[in-house]
Amino acid sequence: MLQEHEVKAPKVLVRIGYEGHWSRPIRALVDTGSPLTIISPDVAQTLGWSPSPETQLEDIQGVGSQQAASAWKAMMDVAFVQSPAQEPTLGLLLQETVVCVSPLIGQGPVLIGQHASLERLRFTQRNQPPFWDFELALPEEEES
Repeated sequence: MLQEHEVKAPKVLVRIGYEGHWSRPIRALVDTGSPLTIISPDVAQTLGWSPSPETQLEDIQGVGSQQAASAWKAMMDVAFVQSPAQEPTLGLLLQETVVCVSPLIGQGPVLIGQHASLERLRFTQRNQPPFWDFELALPEEEES
């Protein structure tokens, strides 16, 4: 299991939505090297999600490790918000996003990965001082 202190990556404030219910604001790890967006079972359960009898577990692999785990795939909304008080529907909203529900991410409740999440956004990342920056936007918001 990955521990939060083992991964150096930007974090963003998100809220996860499922069937009209929204999670509390969560500091999510952004991992451009992960193909998957992963949420912890605790987050999914607080939203009322549980796997249906037809939902099969799928094998996934940990980010930055060779650790394997099982996950359920689910469709949920991901809202990137600027503050804990912001309504999720007023944030940068990715509706019907494929997420994996798995304990693989350890202590972090949400990991934002490429497939169905980051690939739907335009993002800028600068890891050099003095411009430590990470910015997300919908592609339609790009300047002409």
